[in-house]
Amino acid sequence: MGRIKRGVFGLFVGIFLLISVGFVNAEIIVNGPDQSAVNIGDDITISGYALRTGDVLGLLKFELVCGAQKDVLMVRSVSLKAGEKKDFTEEFAIVSVNEGNCNVDVSLSDFENVLESKSSSNFVVTTALTGTVGINKENIQAGEEVKISGESFKQDGTPVEGFAIVTLKKDDGVYFSDSVDVKDGKVVFEIDTKDVPGGEYLVTVEIRNGFGNSILINAGSFVLINKIEVNAHTAKVHYLPKEKVKMEGTASVLGGKLKKGIVYVSMGEEKYEEDLRNGNFDLDFYLLNTITSGKQDINVRIEDEFGNFGIYTFSIIVDAIPSKITIAGVKEAINPGESMEVKAFLKDQAGEVIEDSVTIKVEDEDEDVFFDSVQNSGEQFTITLDGDVEPGNYFIRGYYGNVEGEKIFVVGQVLKLDYSLYGQTLVVKNVGNIPYEGPLQIELESMAKTSSVSDEINLGVGQEERIDLGIGMVTGTYDVVVNENSFEAVEIIGVKKMSYGWLIYVAIVWVIIMLWMIWKGSKKRLKRRIRKTMHSGNIVPKGKQGEYGGASMSRVTSEEDHVKKYKAYMERAKGFKERPRVNPIKKAGLFSKIFRKKKKTSNESLMVNNVFSGVKKEWTRDDEVRSYSETSQYQNRVSNLDRANEAESEKKKKKDDDEPTGNMFGMFD
Repeated sequence: MGRIKRGVFGLFVGIFLLISVGFVNAEIIVNGPDQSAVNIGDDITISGYALRTGDVLGLLKFELVCGAQKDVLMVRSVSLKAGEKKDFTEEFAIVSVNEGNCNVDVSLSDFENVLESKSSSNFVVTTALTGTVGINKENIQAGEEVKISGESFKQDGTPVEGFAIVTLKKDDGVYFSDSVDVKDGKVVFEIDTKDVPGGEYLVTVEIRNGFGNSILINAGSFVLINKIEVNAHTAKVHYLPKEKVKMEGTASVLGGKLKKGIVYVSMGEEKYEEDLRNGNFDLDFYLLNTITSGKQDINVRIEDEFGNFGIYTFSIIVDAIPSKITIAGVKEAINPGESMEVKAFLKDQAGEVIEDSVTIKVEDEDEDVFFDSVQNSGEQFTITLDGDVEPGNYFIRGYYGNVEGEKIFVVGQVLKLDYSLYGQTLVVKNVGNIPYEGPLQIELESMAKTSSVSDEINLGVGQEERIDLGIGMVTGTYDVVVNENSFEAVEIIGVKKMSYGWLIYVAIVWVIIMLWMIWKGSKKRLKRRIRKTMHSGNIVPKGKQGEYGGASMSRVTSEEDHVKKYKAYMERAKGFKERPRVNPIKKAGLFSKIFRKKKKTSNESLMVNNVFSGVKKEWTRDDEVRSYSETSQYQNRVSNLDRANEAESEKKKKKDDDEPTGNMFGMFD
């Protein structure tokens, strides 16, 4: 048993030795590279040997394997003798763009089949470089320089030879970018901040070499201060147009007061300029006479030669001066009764609207007021003229203190009638603004007949005329059409036409009566004057005062006539010297004399004709006749009459005696 075991063990040892000898006599050994990471463009060294048990004539291939990607680095022809080692040492440049974990495969082939293949150790292929970059300051005033410096290396530690791109970024935007050469891995760059906007900047430096290897380094950030601290003010706050404004101020930077600079001042469209002197400035300017009222911003901007600037804004208040009133929305012409939507604007010196109240009036050329109201500036209001305003030119005038404005418009002529019906009375009214004179046509239509009424009407402005449609019409229901205006189913009650001709006769009689009363009154006034004369001269005979022995004085027309008739009476009275005097009966009234029956006179009564008027009088025998001797005392008075007037009195007497006693006025004596 022991021997068998030892035999089996010897067999296994022999087999192992045979296998070991085979490996030794047919193999490829690959060494390298020394770097664990390389950049594109760098060189790597691969070494080793190939050993075969038999002669081999073929190819030795070197391939860069990065993942699934293979790139041939080199292919060499080899001739191997059996049991003889073939050493190799090769240097390769990594030019593939493939990155990642890689190795080099070395394979031996006989031109047809791969006899054997081995791989090198793994290494990393990358484009990344290494390095550091920094900034010399964190806060920099515009105009100063920013210095950026650093160094960069490849993966194998050798300094980079290439270039660097320096970029300033602000608010995720690139504000500056420039490049600089990188020698021996050194990066040095200076940035001139003149005219560079202020703010915080992030500085990045990208270093590259000729094979595309690069590194992006965040160099840090700095604050570029290009702001000038500005302060300014005026002597006061409130100003009037055309007034002088006095302004002064200061300017400073990080290092203190700004030594040099230019001050730019603007207010609206107006601009002014002044030099800065040791951080101080002052400026005077005048406001425009048409400047807008209210708050006015004054902008102050100060700049220096390095791009530093400062802005300061403050305000003054320009007081408004009411300068004019404009009226908008006025129609060129309107008709009476129409309305206008109007706005009145109170404006200041710049034409800007002032919020205040304005007195509005509508006046004609004679300054008669047709509308008077107070309205807010800029607000719309309505003006309505009455329907009867006269045509012509009218003015809408606005008043605010001593400021006035106006707009003219024309009121046209309107010839218009309005028709309304109240029961059966048609009311026609002139609602125009000029008098109406023309025809009026009325049509009354019913089932039985159609009647037409034409009339001429003359109506002043605002006047109306009422027409009873029932006059001369038959009672019934009518459709009334008046100058194209229609009233349907109008109940009309017929009214007979009345003749007013009798009023003419009544008027004539009334005039006659009035004339008679006037004449009668004049006779009475004459009698009173005669009686007064007789009384003052003591020539009144016995009997009733004012009578000539009972004779009536109704026909005495003057004092001369009175004397003459008295003389004639005295002549005739001689025949009645011994006769008794009769008393006259009282005269009857106007109507009683006409309508009463005549009374029979007694046998003792005697009709005596009046020697002056011929009116019959009744005399009684019981009265005594006045004797002639009783009146002799008046003869001297009579004889003294002016004989020149006697002929004229005799003529009047003859005329009175010849006048009929039955005339219209004589019957009332």
